[in-house]
Amino acid sequence: MNATHFQMPPPVPPTANVNGPNPAPFFGPSAEEIRRAHLTHENTFKGLGTLYLFGGGLMALGSVFLIFNLVFGEKSVGSLDGESAVESIAIAVGAIILPLIYLPLGRNLRQLKPQAAYPARLVSYLGLFAFPVGTLLHACILYYLFSEKGRFVLSDEYRAIVERTPDVKAKTSLLTWVILAIVLLVFAIIFSLVIFAVVAH
Repeated sequence: MNATHFQMPPPVPPTANVNGPNPAPFFGPSAEEIRRAHLTHENTFKGLGTLYLFGGGLMALGSVFLIFNLVFGEKSVGSLDGESAVESIAIAVGAIILPLIYLPLGRNLRQLKPQAAYPARLVSYLGLFAFPVGTLLHACILYYLFSEKGRFVLSDEYRAIVERTPDVKAKTSLLTWVILAIVLLVFAIIFSLVIFAVVAH
């Protein structure tokens, strides 16, 4: 009796799905495409972070000058009357606290960290009272912060995309730098006037 020969089935290709049809290929956007679609918001936040770093640095220098003047100056706290002394101390305390807010906020915005979102919103809310330039500027900042792209840019997921796309360079536009320079100049003038008022008080 002839031996029965069994024919083995052909091997299953590695890409085949033995349980059903192969899934459709994924055609979603790549990490580079996602990054380029969000570059405007990324550049805005990084530029804003630079502004906060410069502003915080100026306030830190100003606070040192104010404290030195209040302690060792001709019009130190000890030589002022009660109301003037309280006003001077309040301004000095504010000059100390603000750099502690602006410097970490600027660093976190530059690094696109999620924890920068809420402090940036708070600062922008307060900036709405600086009518009219501050109101317009901070309204635009709030728009970026609350937009869908803005919330995504300040997320760990987007930071991972940035790490995977080192060849995509974020470049701040000339218009953004001009706006930031104007805001920084206005801020420096206002802060200088406050210091001058304390010294001349």
